[in-house]
Amino acid sequence: MIRQYNIPFEEEVMPLFIGGVSVVGLAALVIGILLLYRHRRALWLFLCHMASLAAAMVFLIRCLFGGRIGIVVPDFHASEFQSLNLGLFGVFWAVSVGFGLLLILVLKKQNP
Repeated sequence: MIRQYNIPFEEEVMPLFIGGVSVVGLAALVIGILLLYRHRRALWLFLCHMASLAAAMVFLIRCLFGGRIGIVVPDFHASEFQSLNLGLFGVFWAVSVGFGLLLILVLKKQNP
């Protein structure tokens, strides 16, 4: 049997979560670019950090709201779908943290 896989949430949770992640991410991106535009290496690390964090959020959203955004998963693959999305979220989140730590290191070396 193939059906949409849904985790039960209140109706307003999905748009609030996706909207909140988008607004906060966009604000962080703009502020980070404005603060780091003179530090090229740090700016690239920041952009890589934000890109990997955005990818992590995509996989978390797919895991939480897959059925509500039109992703159809066969019943016998539902747990694999969730596991894969949570695993990819973790990988991209860890990469994002790594870029963030490298960014701090670069900025510390520039201004000891």
